[in-house]
Amino acid sequence: MIILLTILTLFQSDCLEMDIMLLIDISASTKGQEEFIYNATAEFMRKFEPQKSVRIGVMVFNNFYNVIQPLTSDVNKLRSAAFDISENQGAGGTNMTHALYMAGIELSQDRPNVHKVIILISDGAPNSKNSALRASEKVKGRGILLCGVFLENSEYSDNKFMSMACEPACYMVTNYMMLSEQLSQLDLCL
Repeated sequence: MIILLTILTLFQSDCLEMDIMLLIDISASTKGQEEFIYNATAEFMRKFEPQKSVRIGVMVFNNFYNVIQPLTSDVNKLRSAAFDISENQGAGGTNMTHALYMAGIELSQDRPNVHKVIILISDGAPNSKNSALRASEKVKGRGILLCGVFLENSEYSDNKFMSMACEPACYMVTNYMMLSEQLSQLDLCL
């Protein structure tokens, strides 16, 4: 089942100022899917290339988190970040809790009056569901919109956690092969 994201009602003008943090799971369960993840994130970032009002940051996580690219509207830095995603081989656990907290901190550092969005791309199996759910509530409590892209795979197909953690109007289920197409449907601008 694919649930299409509709955020259009949340934003009322041409690409409002916003900061978007792509939070990407690179745990062991994503091994072998790096090219799909790279293509999808690169395509998504291309949508905002001419937009100086939109900054995008990229963070990957497994047992640890790594900010590949702090928030920027620099096209060359975003292209480089997309390539760096493909260089990260899937390994380790899924410390979604720490990643969510750190993404929230990244988004809270400056530009206080812009919309803040985290796009969480994961197969949804956090190390600790309870602590990850608490982290998602804390992030949303800061006024950050938490969008989720749940990636079904043969090993883990329970999307209950991600559907609880993310905003209902900003949640989709897809697979790695359809990730690029589905992520491109996430339209944060009118």
